[in-house]
Amino acid sequence: MTSSDPNSSGAVLATVLKELPQGLYELRTEHGRHMRAGPSEKARRLGVDIHPGQRVWVRPARLDPGRGVILASAQ
Repeated sequence: MTSSDPNSSGAVLATVLKELPQGLYELRTEHGRHMRAGPSEKARRLGVDIHPGQRVWVRPARLDPGRGVILASAQ
């Protein structure tokens, strides 16, 4: 795996449920856990569009599993 591979950082698949204020999104992981996440700096630079219903790769925070960072769109 390379550093650009979402799985190399402990990322999980999630579905975007809705857009929240301040550039955050409410997500539901494939394991059924709900979390809030914002796009990573790299995703912002690349202009990744995030919409409700879309599947994304998200890396949960180590200390707060209810928050995370969206790494990439899942095709």
